[in-house]
Amino acid sequence: TRPHGEVTRQNWIDHGNPDGPQAMQFGIALPSWIVDKNNSVFVLGIYVLIFMIILPIAVGTWWYRSIKYSADDILLHTTQLYFAFFAKNSLHNVSKCIMILCSAYEFEKSQNKEIKERESDNIQIPLLMKECKQLHEKTPIPPFKYPYSVKARTLFHSHCNRSPNLNEENHLDIVLIVKKMPALISESLNICFQLMFWKRQKHVSAPNVQTFENLIKINVMAIQALWDNSSPLLQLPHFTEDLLKYFSTKRSNIKSLLQFAQLSEADRKSRLRALGEEEYDNMMRVLWGMPYIDMEVKSEVLDDENTMTISAGSIVTVTCYLDRKIF
Repeated sequence: TRPHGEVTRQNWIDHGNPDGPQAMQFGIALPSWIVDKNNSVFVLGIYVLIFMIILPIAVGTWWYRSIKYSADDILLHTTQLYFAFFAKNSLHNVSKCIMILCSAYEFEKSQNKEIKERESDNIQIPLLMKECKQLHEKTPIPPFKYPYSVKARTLFHSHCNRSPNLNEENHLDIVLIVKKMPALISESLNICFQLMFWKRQKHVSAPNVQTFENLIKINVMAIQALWDNSSPLLQLPHFTEDLLKYFSTKRSNIKSLLQFAQLSEADRKSRLRALGEEEYDNMMRVLWGMPYIDMEVKSEVLDDENTMTISAGSIVTVTCYLDRKIF
């Protein structure tokens, strides 16, 4: 037999313990009050509360939302509605796109608790409807004819019209609509992209490029509270329709913000003499903060001998170079 010291040394090398292989033991450190017999009822109550009440409620809430909302937090009913309307026709003008977007179930009180229905709406909404063009409030097609859709559509039109008849409650409703609009437009664009892909696979109808452009225009309209054909000068604070006549003359016709920025200081102040000094300074501060972007676009067919020749069915790669400048 080997000496005891050699056995101990070999055990240390082989098993990491001089006494040889040992059974591994684990322990859990618990506060003393948990294992105290006097607190057994209290500990059991906490266990029941967490695992039998809170956890099932949390899982149920998550499951309810997962079957009701998409990954982008859009109601699945709204997604299905958009699919149906955008697959129906290839071309949707701005007015029709607004109708589709404002028919979202996010604007229906039973689906969104943030939506408020007031008795004053019965008087205020018809008043605003008289100011709106291409509202199509008498259409018999659901859900365009539903009151929630007509209200959302009317408020959006009044928002773009900058109607002076909007009251404080209307402005609160418009804030909810404008906040939700970018997500709804993004969902609509995703649906249009899917329909374009399916068009090649299943020969279904798909929106054309004009529909994509109109959806993007509506996003800008919602943020700027202007129609797509309105003068860009109206984006500036304190700039009103009455001031536009001073920029559309025989001597000069100022149509863009760039042309407005390139005017001399004296000429600009002369045309805006109706504004106070503080209002003028505020307008110019916003103007100088606006981005002036120069864009260069390059279209090509990669992996082709002649990359600049685009034929039917080619996969075109479009590269955009954006250069931000200062007025």
